[in-house]
Amino acid sequence: MAFCSNCGLKLSEGVKFCSSCGTQINSISVNTDVSKSEETNNMQSSNNDISSMTYLDKNQALTKDENCLNTSIEKSTKKWLTALLLCIFIGGGHRFYVGKIGSGILMFILWAIGYLWGSASLQTSVYFGPAILVIPGIFFISYSIWWVIDIIMICNAKFKDKKGFLLKKDQ
Repeated sequence: MAFCSNCGLKLSEGVKFCSSCGTQINSISVNTDVSKSEETNNMQSSNNDISSMTYLDKNQALTKDENCLNTSIEKSTKKWLTALLLCIFIGGGHRFYVGKIGSGILMFILWAIGYLWGSASLQTSVYFGPAILVIPGIFFISYSIWWVIDIIMICNAKFKDKKGFLLKKDQ
């Protein structure tokens, strides 16, 4: 009988790849009585390891296994409605609220350069021409696109806080 050298799956004759783990089968290993006895000894020793564990160790081992099977998505403590209102009324305020301070500062800088410099440039464009509005326009358009994307992500419950958790949406 042939077995995969990586995962131990029983293999058919002439296969080149393991159907379970995808390992390339160069030489097929044959399971002999010696390897079966080794497997039995390993299983018995692992059972002894479990029986020698304290109650707390067993619970920690179970918790680790349960965490691997846990498919629930953890939610942030931050509320999505608060983030949405901050995003709409105070451009980058939602990013400060969820803990993304650096991107909040960058968003504020884009707004400040685009809006403030742009409005000041409107008054001087008579003297310098419309070309002076290009640079602040680029900053303000960049800020506006980022702002709209953040609003869409918050409304679709895809916006994450600093820790990577989705914002809490009360039902």
